[in-house]
Amino acid sequence: MRRITILPGLVLGLWVTAHAQTVRPLSELPAALHDRDTCHACNDLVAYAKSIRPRDLPTIIEQVRTTPGVNREFLLDVLVGRWVMLEPQGALAAARQMDPGHVSGNIYQAFYGDLFDQNRAGTIARVKKMPEGIERTMGIWAIIQQLADDDPAQAQELFNSVHTFNSAFGNHFIYAKWAAKNLDHATKALLQPANFSTELRQGDAVNGVIDFLLSKNPQTATDWVRQLPAGRIHDLAVMRLGLQWAQIDPVKAIAWLQGISKVEIWTQVPTEWAGRDPQAAIAYAVTLPDGQLKTDLITQGLASWAQADGPSAWAWTQKQPASDLKTQQMLNTVTHWALVNPAAAVVELPEAAQFHETDEEKMKGEMNDFHFGVLPSFNHPPNEQAYADVARTWTERDPVQAAAWIATLSAGSRRDAAIAAQSDVVGETDPAHAVALANSIGNSIERSIELKTQFFRWAKQEPAKAAAAIPGLSVSDEDKKWLLKIAH
Repeated sequence: MRRITILPGLVLGLWVTAHAQTVRPLSELPAALHDRDTCHACNDLVAYAKSIRPRDLPTIIEQVRTTPGVNREFLLDVLVGRWVMLEPQGALAAARQMDPGHVSGNIYQAFYGDLFDQNRAGTIARVKKMPEGIERTMGIWAIIQQLADDDPAQAQELFNSVHTFNSAFGNHFIYAKWAAKNLDHATKALLQPANFSTELRQGDAVNGVIDFLLSKNPQTATDWVRQLPAGRIHDLAVMRLGLQWAQIDPVKAIAWLQGISKVEIWTQVPTEWAGRDPQAAIAYAVTLPDGQLKTDLITQGLASWAQADGPSAWAWTQKQPASDLKTQQMLNTVTHWALVNPAAAVVELPEAAQFHETDEEKMKGEMNDFHFGVLPSFNHPPNEQAYADVARTWTERDPVQAAAWIATLSAGSRRDAAIAAQSDVVGETDPAHAVALANSIGNSIERSIELKTQFFRWAKQEPAKAAAAIPGLSVSDEDKKWLLKIAH
């Protein structure tokens, strides 16, 4: 077979046109492209890539790039690697003519990775002289991937010269490798702020060390964290270890974290677990004594569970003994259920909102003068706030159905809270209608506050029409004078 060399500057699209008649049709791409058996798919895809004639590789790459499949990225990597191996200069020239993306980035990475194997010092000098851009970035990344194994300090120095690179992945990779090679040296470098261009990059390095140590043994990771000096790096390490360990064994991770004095460091871990596996988190929480951890796990767990399976989460709350905590759990469940299915959630809302606060416990809204650009506000007790939350969520999703539900509510504070939330959402696009909604609120204080908020929006868009509507608004004469000033 005659070997065809890709000329510099020839782009992928030209190859597709020139060789369209000699390339296997798209229908002949391997079924392994969609095979979820990773090992089986890899073998088949590598064999397929080796069967492609060198001159056909650009066209096949373009076909694969536009074909969906769970193993598409892997096949692209294999095909690009083969193209760079067989026609390095041609592949590089084609990449320079492509839009930045997966294919061009992988060509650069494969090209400069191979070049680094042949001439380390020369390749480093070459990429350093390049202008900022995708070719320089991917070239440096290709070097770093190899350099980090035997000279992580130099790999970091090279990484620091790149400002457009994904910082989280770069230092994470380098320090994971460094920790594997020499943990003491990695730790000393990690604790030197001068080694990092930003605190974020230093934090990414912490994550790399933690992830490597945790992959070996959680005890190794906890021992390393324990010997770190108190301060930001220690706290970052605690957080990373807690979050990553919780993916494997949340109960042990939380038990360890509870020994950390700074509560704010570890509270994210229960939240993450409850969001990822709410039923398991709640089942563990009920075995705990009363306290913040138990409350957080149940609260966050119900919020996540309600969005995944509202009826089941609601059923769990019904089995709990009567208490103020149960009421809070019911309200929490309904409002989060409403995020995905408000029509079903509102059926249970009246029961969830049954409790009544005393006058002292109820937070009353207060009318505040408009000044310094701050609009007045109104606070609701939890049972009324639940109606406001559901109304807001539903109005954002389906304003017609939400309005129909609000219209069925009996006059009172819960209906007022729902209308105020509805008015606030509507006011973002139709402040005139929002003013009409706010004007129907029964509570005079809340009506005045919501009217001021929505009227201010309307007056900014249509001052004359807003001013003309003032006489028909159900507010005091003093408020009408205030609104008139806003309209003018």
